[in-house]
Amino acid sequence: MDLESFSPLWSDDAVALDLRGPDGRVVKGDDGKPVRLFLLPPDSRKLTARRDDIRREHREAHPDGATPTDDAVRLYVAKSLAAALTGWSDNFTVGGERLTYSEDRAHELIDRVPLVKEQVASWLGDRGKAWAVLSKRAAVGASGEAASTEPKAADEAGGKN
Repeated sequence: MDLESFSPLWSDDAVALDLRGPDGRVVKGDDGKPVRLFLLPPDSRKLTARRDDIRREHREAHPDGATPTDDAVRLYVAKSLAAALTGWSDNFTVGGERLTYSEDRAHELIDRVPLVKEQVASWLGDRGKAWAVLSKRAAVGASGEAASTEPKAADEAGGKN
């Protein structure tokens, strides 16, 4: 077996993940469409580079083994998870405010909305979910059919709506 056959997991193409409520149902936005988060795959080279930068920044802020504050740890976790976000749908608000994507807003969204934090962490920790979406996308591209450049919903992997 050639282990490079898993190379779709290294893709830097974002995948759309439909946000789910505590009941497991897809959260619908103001327009009645799913609230979507656009995420890099867990092993994306771009994500790896972003996380390396975050780790380096965190180490520099805490030299010689200095113990970080709880706020510093919370920020580190939020930034590490938010590094996977490349955007989101514009059909929801947080505290009445519509958030426009930016790196700062991404870690703010992660920090303020535990449901988002949990689902981003779950996506990053479940290579099987990423593989189901990305391998299907790679197969379509290899078959000579036109492969979409639009982010695909992670629910294409057989999730429920």
